[in-house]
Amino acid sequence: MPELLTGLGLLLLGGLLSLGRWRWPGFLGGMTGLALLLAGAAQELLTHHQPRATLDWTLPAPPVDLVLDDLSAFFLLASAGLGMVAFLYARSYFGERPPWFFLNLMLGSLAFVLLCRSTLAFLIAWEVMALAAFFLVTRDDEQREVRRAGWIYLAATHLGTFFLMGCFVALGPELTANGVPEHASAVFWLALIGFGTKAGLVPVHVWLPEAHPVAPSPVSALMSGVMINMGLYGLLRVLSCLGPAPSSWGWALLVVGSLSALGGVLFALAQRNLKQMLAYSSVENMGLVAIGLGLGLLGYPLGTAVAMLHILAHGVLKTLLFLGAGAVLHQAHTCDIERTGGLLRRMPVTGLTFLLGAAGLAGLPPLNGFVTEFLLLVTSLEAIRSSAPLPGLFALGSVGLVAGLSLALFSKAFGIVFLGEPRSTQAERAVDPPAGMLAPMVLLCLTAIALTAASPWLLEHLGADLGAGLTGCLQAFALLGGLAGALFGLRVLLLQGRPQASEPTWDCGYRAATARMEYTGLSYSQPLTDLFGSLLHHRVRQGRIQGIFPSETSFSDSTPDLLEDEVYLPLLRAGERLAHALRRIQHGRVQAYILYILVTLAGLLAWSAR
Repeated sequence: MPELLTGLGLLLLGGLLSLGRWRWPGFLGGMTGLALLLAGAAQELLTHHQPRATLDWTLPAPPVDLVLDDLSAFFLLASAGLGMVAFLYARSYFGERPPWFFLNLMLGSLAFVLLCRSTLAFLIAWEVMALAAFFLVTRDDEQREVRRAGWIYLAATHLGTFFLMGCFVALGPELTANGVPEHASAVFWLALIGFGTKAGLVPVHVWLPEAHPVAPSPVSALMSGVMINMGLYGLLRVLSCLGPAPSSWGWALLVVGSLSALGGVLFALAQRNLKQMLAYSSVENMGLVAIGLGLGLLGYPLGTAVAMLHILAHGVLKTLLFLGAGAVLHQAHTCDIERTGGLLRRMPVTGLTFLLGAAGLAGLPPLNGFVTEFLLLVTSLEAIRSSAPLPGLFALGSVGLVAGLSLALFSKAFGIVFLGEPRSTQAERAVDPPAGMLAPMVLLCLTAIALTAASPWLLEHLGADLGAGLTGCLQAFALLGGLAGALFGLRVLLLQGRPQASEPTWDCGYRAATARMEYTGLSYSQPLTDLFGSLLHHRVRQGRIQGIFPSETSFSDSTPDLLEDEVYLPLLRAGERLAHALRRIQHGRVQAYILYILVTLAGLLAWSAR
């Protein structure tokens, strides 16, 4: 535990020192602190010795218990490792004034959440993490859409905290398994809403596609690859305190996960902003994790193991994709996919790393995204063969449909952005970003490949028994990859010293293809968005075309979030009207305010006495 506390201290101290004249203490303290946390988490996972510490504080509350068990160490290992990569990227991305203070504060409070077992201290650290993320999201607060997204995020995170307060009041002062609580079902539902808000599960996901597009790309990477995992961690931690789970909890996670996965991938398909597309993809992947956890609660432990492995795979691959989107924004000055195109020739390293991340999350073999989606299908088939096949059928249909749509999504993301001809001057002039931004992306690619190779070992340590079969599959893919590499090397060898020529691809008779002949993002996904049009409410505005040779027309499309438009915004407007109506009781007379306090105290005393 001393190295963990030292790591936390260095994170916070480096952040505080970066508020002064020098910026390097923030980076150095952050990297050193995260390295210590990473080492401590790895040591715990290897030895299972569970270090403990107790911190006294001046508040009238029990001491703060800090424990690093296997569950905390798993999330801390991923958070610290991805945090270090994001720090390396941020140093080059932000230039002279990186927001080290808020980055260090967010990651430090996040690590404290993972260690803390006292509910009051947990909530305080949870709020600090949320507020640090708010200031990171609103870094460019001179823009109206940034301020709007920041307030939506702040309102959503405090809504989640409100439910968590009720959950912890019912659970007690400690996050430990001390028997089944009296109101276990109420605790579960409160935890599902409170932690589900942070994880971005439907229907409490609306902050996520708003905040990610406007946040700086390293911040988006940390929020999607690291911070939303805290919602899953909190839910797992509470479930470990509640004892045996009734089937209704498993069904709740199955339904919420299926709605999140399907809704996330459909709304992602309809977006034209690359970062917003990736944000909705995070909703989809959190839904897949929830499906795995639901199967685990219904008696299929492989589902829980696969869910944990998918958390790790999604964290690495989604961080990689957000960093790739940041490179596109940094070099092409846009995240609008309709204004990109042809970037693979101009940004080859960015394009190839983005391709690997997209292929992984699309579920293409042999990457770890394929491993987890395949094993979710295996778990569903196992459930179908049991005496109660309905959960397996439900999960199989959801995962299968989402897997197909996810392939369409990431083929659109990569194809429209990186292939074809450039659709704007900025895309035509784009080049690969500096090495300080490329190196973290290459490192994440290598990490994803290593995690794929280590999947059987990881599943074994997560309690699954498919390691041998999975090893055989991965060895077959490795053999095919080696054969393809050998054939490519043979081709290069045979062509040495011979004249070679290249010609443009035959485009149906067009020798000089232009961007106007290509698919746009909208036309590529239109068959699917039309098929699910009743769910998406896709809006198209097109001007009338007049005359034989029309001079100009207009076209625009949008896909607003249905829950935001139809549920949350009307509720917020109703709350605003109620607040205006209640202003009459806030009239400035102190005597009336004292009367309000006395009436409230009398009511609380009467309720307590009853």
